[in-house]
Amino acid sequence: MQHNKKLLATLLLSVISIALCAVAFAGCHRHNKHGYERVEATCTEDGYVKIWCDECDFVHEEDCETLPAQGHRFYGEDYCTVCGEPDLSNPAFGSEEDGLKLKLSEDGVLSWNRLGSVSKYELSITYSGATEATVYTLDKRTASVKLDDLVKENFYDETKFPAGKCSVKFTPYTVHKENIGGETIEQEYPVTELADEFKIVKLNSKFSVVRMTYSDDNLTLKGFYADVKEDDGGNPYYLYELLLKNNKPTQFYIKNCVQLKSGCAAQYYSTAQDRSSNTNALSDMDLRFQYVSAGGNNVFYARVTLAEGGYKDYDLRIYGLQTLKFQRLLVTSSTGADGYRADTYAQIGAEQSYTEGDIVPNEALFAGTSCSDARDGNYNLIEKGEDKGDLILTAPAYGDTVKIYFGDKVRSDCQDYKMYYEYYNLTETEYGWQLYADETKKEMPEGSGANILPYQICGKKILSYTFNNVNATALWVPQEVKQLNITITNCAKLTSVRIYSPQTYIGEAAFAGAPDNLVIECKFSVTESTNFDRNWNAKQKNNVYAGRFTVKYTDT
Repeated sequence: MQHNKKLLATLLLSVISIALCAVAFAGCHRHNKHGYERVEATCTEDGYVKIWCDECDFVHEEDCETLPAQGHRFYGEDYCTVCGEPDLSNPAFGSEEDGLKLKLSEDGVLSWNRLGSVSKYELSITYSGATEATVYTLDKRTASVKLDDLVKENFYDETKFPAGKCSVKFTPYTVHKENIGGETIEQEYPVTELADEFKIVKLNSKFSVVRMTYSDDNLTLKGFYADVKEDDGGNPYYLYELLLKNNKPTQFYIKNCVQLKSGCAAQYYSTAQDRSSNTNALSDMDLRFQYVSAGGNNVFYARVTLAEGGYKDYDLRIYGLQTLKFQRLLVTSSTGADGYRADTYAQIGAEQSYTEGDIVPNEALFAGTSCSDARDGNYNLIEKGEDKGDLILTAPAYGDTVKIYFGDKVRSDCQDYKMYYEYYNLTETEYGWQLYADETKKEMPEGSGANILPYQICGKKILSYTFNNVNATALWVPQEVKQLNITITNCAKLTSVRIYSPQTYIGEAAFAGAPDNLVIECKFSVTESTNFDRNWNAKQKNNVYAGRFTVKYTDT
């Protein structure tokens, strides 16, 4: 009984299904055309029109249509006006084999050769003083950009690209297409092998590019300046700049920067003499424990053995860059009790931190002051004005603080310093100046007044005078010189010294190194009381002091 029920149910379902199918086919005997799809043709792929019955999916082939591809329409343009694809037959496009070639004009226009496969360009700039990069996206049709325009709405004062050194990476992108499950998927990827990295330098309103990789047939020096430098003797060297940690000697492994070409080998030496004699080559362990100190006296003397035989020498100079403190000081001057100038200093703004070699824009240098002149620690005059130049920071001879001075006496101080620097090496201390003249300085011509000893420079007193191996025949000591601390050596031509005031203090050893035929002319009476040491004109012989030099007074 149970079996018969199941059989009856199955039979009933079959009858119902047949009935439904009959109804369906009976309702679609003419096949409607309600199904419609149109896909437009592109420049390179056909489109179509498809019509079908939306009840039974019957396709009306006689009504379907293929829409042929239209082809690119350039109309004299580099890119198709419809789809944006490049006209690769146009010589304006370079090939990827040629690589990406960028140029920068002095007025700040960055240009490059366009590549047909590129979908966009990405320009990443780490501005001077910034820790993170600012990224700009450039349209693939673009072949140049003016850097000032690039930053108008993004950075700085909205009008200009900032002065200084910027790290730049320029990367082209391309689109990769892949069909997945009948669907075309597009994804942009950077073409890293065509990316270019360099530095942009803006100094005195002019732009330049500095590339930081040197390469030739034998090696590649990563991080080294691309252009070969020359020392004072005309010898070539290759320069790498290393920022020191806490301004202390910093460990540096030269092999990390040197990539040798196939078949080449290299040895490294501490001195040029060792390299010439092929002795004392540095082991890999030696190289791993080399330290770079401040300045440019760190040199690895490399000898590269070439694949084809022979060798080539490379002087790899590692310059240790210091982190510098930067202060601006307003100088206020007054006259002290001794008659000499006394200066006080007030700091302008907060102390800043820079890396040696950084550039301070002229506008930023004078910001917050009403001064039109400033000077550095070497009395180089700095004038206010866009056309007057920016400041390149160099490390001071001592310490790590760069000081820039402002005030109403800045210009006259620079002129004073420059005048005397022709004849003396000048050392400034807290208490005054130390003067040193030798054969490296300009000779003091007779009769020009250049052999009159200065009694002050920039209003500050002279602490000491040293003359070594100079050809001056006469020195005049004006009455304003209150104390004559002088050292004379190897000055065989010096035959005359004139002293104009008896109040000038002259110590026992004042003329100890002068030749014996020196004549000292005192421009005052022998009876006048002097401020001379009692043995100022004496030489000891058998414990007896006797006059060493001929001394003349106005009444003798």
